[in-house]
Amino acid sequence: MLIMPPIWDACNPYLSLPTLSGVLKSAGYEVILRDLNIEFQDAIFSQEFFLKCRDSIKRYISKYEFQDSLMADNINDYAVAIENLVRVEYALANIEDAKSIFRDKSVFYLPAEYY
Repeated sequence: MLIMPPIWDACNPYLSLPTLSGVLKSAGYEVILRDLNIEFQDAIFSQEFFLKCRDSIKRYISKYEFQDSLMADNINDYAVAIENLVRVEYALANIEDAKSIFRDKSVFYLPAEYY
């Protein structure tokens, strides 16, 4: 079994394992090739994962919202959490469209589509 571990650049796949797989198969070996990089990225760049992130950030924020005042360190933590919540909400709204770019050969090779 050949395994590609996470994390690798999804735009530039690691080609050594498929090449090695081809050589081994042509020599008569049974080869199982698993790209855990793709599986991992598909799992973390998903609605389900971002919903968990959003819920976690909201719980974190809620512990500050009922305090009468925030210390200087807490103000920064609170601000960062709010900023991250905005980012996660954006990701939730766009993740499926973003993933479709990597699955559609007609736009995969158009880097402008990535942004």
